[in-house]
Amino acid sequence: SYSGNIINKFAFASGATATDHGNINEARGGCAGHSSATQGFTSTGYLGGYKNTIDKFNFAADATASDHGDINNLVQTITGNSSSTHGFVSAGGGAVGLRIKQIDKFTFATTGNATDHGDLALIGYGQVGTDSNTHAYCSGGYMPSLTTSRDKFSHASSNSTVAQGDLSVAKGTAAGQSSTTSGYAAGGYISAPYNRIDRHAFNSDSTATDIGVLTVTRSAAAGSSSTTQGFTSGGKLPDVNTIDKFSFA
Repeated sequence: SYSGNIINKFAFASGATATDHGNINEARGGCAGHSSATQGFTSTGYLGGYKNTIDKFNFAADATASDHGDINNLVQTITGNSSSTHGFVSAGGGAVGLRIKQIDKFTFATTGNATDHGDLALIGYGQVGTDSNTHAYCSGGYMPSLTTSRDKFSHASSNSTVAQGDLSVAKGTAAGQSSTTSGYAAGGYISAPYNRIDRHAFNSDSTATDIGVLTVTRSAAAGSSSTTQGFTSGGKLPDVNTIDKFSFA
């Protein structure tokens, strides 16, 4: 369903069905995900109203998430990014046509509210987030129409974003994956749910290339990454529960 509170986990190494890992504090949809080395974080969302909460949960044990703080805006369909020490939340949509371009930053190590980290180049929502070791990338989305644009900002400093190339096609609500050298945008929505995978090099401003196809056409799926593979989980239109994987190599 569009809104829920269940945390699923699955092993990267095997093709087994996911298992229940616990719950976030409040059922909602349109959230962003972030990861430290030991914990997962879920930011904002919507269910009966727009949310600004950040939940966190441990990877080591099944448990209900705890409150980690708040971001500065009540929004959903935001972009999530992660460095080794911080989570980043950018763009999003809220009540009465609210659209934002603000980037918020919060620390993984301690609970507390997010702080302002700058702005994206454009106001929008539904972008896909990918990360190198030093920078965050926000690609595609609705501005308010679909766009191919890709923004880049530094994890370390609060300067505003710079343009860094384009997706191969204008789309929104794709799933993001990151290798050490490239970011990926899997599936998403164009005039209908989409099944192609884009790859963009972190060290280049060139347009992304189409590198393959998902097994199921889907939008609003979740993206995750091992050191060697990208994974695309769930999604909608229609609702699907499959997990796809593709090789970074």
